[in-house]
Amino acid sequence: MGDNLYWVSTITYAIVLGIILYSDYYTKKKPKRLEKCFRLMTGWVLFFCVQDTFWGICETGIIKNDTAFFISSSIFHISTVITTFFWLYYILEYLGDKIKHKRFYLILDAVLILFEVVLACINIFVPTLFSIENGKYITGILRPLSFLYQYVVYLIIGIATRYIVIKNKSKDNSRFRTVFIFALAPIVTGLFQLLYPDAPFYSLGYFLGCFIVHIFIVLKDRNDVEKSQVLSTVANTYYSMHLIDLETNSVEIYIQSEFLTKLFENETKADRMIDMCFRETVNEEYLDMVLEFADLSTVSERLREKNIVSCEFIGKYHGWTRASFVSIEKDKDNQKKIMLITQIIDTEKKHEIELLFKSNNDEMTGLYNRRAFEQELTKLEQSNISENLVLISLDVNELKYVNDSFGHNAGDELLIGVAKCMSACFSSYGKVFRTGGDEFHAIIFVSDEQLEQIKSDFDDRVASWSGEKTDHLSVSYGCVCISEIKKLDTKYMVTLADERMYNAKTQFYQSKGIDRRNQKNAYTALCELYTKIVKINITDDSYTIVKVDENIIKEINFDITKKISKWFIDFGVSGMVHPDDLDEYLQKTDIQYLRDYFRHNKTSMSVFYRRMYDGVYKQAVMEMIPANDYSDSNQSLYLYVKDIDK
Repeated sequence: MGDNLYWVSTITYAIVLGIILYSDYYTKKKPKRLEKCFRLMTGWVLFFCVQDTFWGICETGIIKNDTAFFISSSIFHISTVITTFFWLYYILEYLGDKIKHKRFYLILDAVLILFEVVLACINIFVPTLFSIENGKYITGILRPLSFLYQYVVYLIIGIATRYIVIKNKSKDNSRFRTVFIFALAPIVTGLFQLLYPDAPFYSLGYFLGCFIVHIFIVLKDRNDVEKSQVLSTVANTYYSMHLIDLETNSVEIYIQSEFLTKLFENETKADRMIDMCFRETVNEEYLDMVLEFADLSTVSERLREKNIVSCEFIGKYHGWTRASFVSIEKDKDNQKKIMLITQIIDTEKKHEIELLFKSNNDEMTGLYNRRAFEQELTKLEQSNISENLVLISLDVNELKYVNDSFGHNAGDELLIGVAKCMSACFSSYGKVFRTGGDEFHAIIFVSDEQLEQIKSDFDDRVASWSGEKTDHLSVSYGCVCISEIKKLDTKYMVTLADERMYNAKTQFYQSKGIDRRNQKNAYTALCELYTKIVKINITDDSYTIVKVDENIIKEINFDITKKISKWFIDFGVSGMVHPDDLDEYLQKTDIQYLRDYFRHNKTSMSVFYRRMYDGVYKQAVMEMIPANDYSDSNQSLYLYVKDIDK
């Protein structure tokens, strides 16, 4: 087994180097110049170990062929000095401009290669390096000279590398020490090779050198690159990152702007650096809050059951900013190390404020919406703040008349006009809300005397209002003061204010000669004339039932939850329409026909047909007219069905 140890060792080195080389190729698709040099060197050392394995097999007598042994030995000698070249080339490439006279070293090694090749050629005819006799390797008289020349090259580079290690004082000093050990490996193993020519110390030296470089330089460089990429990515997200050691009150900088670098130029204490930073960068209105947040003496307590605490503020230079303390290392409940991170969130915060505004404000008028109104009522109930509380309910008069007579743009103008009048008179004392189509509310805090003056100012402003599409604005409103009720009950106040508003609205219409209380009766009487009233939308093929005679529902044997086009068809083919009238009925109720018909400014359509009623066909008429919200992009119609034979 001892005889076989040589080639078993070298083949092991070759396998490990093969794994290293494969790993490097697999993980690094686009290597840099130094990485290419490492691959080249490792690949050649792998070859050297393979051929050294073959030499060991010949030397142990497994292969009993003197010619093969001689050729292998010759290749061994030449490949040894070629390996020296790749070893030297990697060192020179790594040291870069820190080592001078590179050409001298390369020439020195080139002469060594030429010298070894010449000796190997001479050795074919005159054994001076070695000879093979009966399967035994016999050292020649010039082999020590060859080894000495090679050893001198190793020694010169080793000394030069050691000089650079001593001279270099940068943070990369540990890496230069690694290169020195890499340069030292063949020197040390070379001595053993001289003492024990039949042992694989050359392969061991080259293998150890490659292995050391791979572990302590290549992998470390790869990790540093990955960390650099991570920090580069983080740098795009965060404005600054500082690791704070609370035990030593010191700071390690990860990301920091040039401004902060100049600011901290003569300061090293963490608490003072943070205080300086925030005092210089935070707007005055947020400064007290941020300084309280930045107090390092309380941060352990605040992070006791959390991993992160944050605060948001407006900075002097970048707008909205978020600062966060992140727990990094702690001992029981005491923080040892924390990370202070700042992030510019101005765009995000403005978008958040915009979304919050949209969720709580009416788009047309800019007033608070019903959601905000409900939230405000809940807040009042929870806070129990009610002194001088006044709730106002308001409704626009004659809005439907304006919409029908002058168009919806005129109606929108009225709503915007009301919003401006209410904001001008009420918003200084509280909040104004648009809670429905033409419904408004206000929650204000004023005394009884102030309320009378505000109401007078509001009435004058409404009376003098004039728009481009209509020159008249009329509103009805009701007010409820907290002094009128025993205890705070916002729901009751809203109900009472609405009731007073409706009373005011009734008085307004009575003054116009219109009795709104009888409108419901008139509507009921109108509905009695029709067996079916449906609001349909032929744009999206939908409908809403306003009224359908229950007897009709019982006679229909199809699903009425489908689209209106499907309802028309199913109603016709189900036998409810007389066969002689079916073709005309289906033609005029075809959804595309209806769309084209009303797009040509048609104001109504009538379809006469006979339909089944109580087992008998009776004459009926279907009428369709555009609804108030009709447009070419939203074809909304009312559909009425009336029995003529009754």
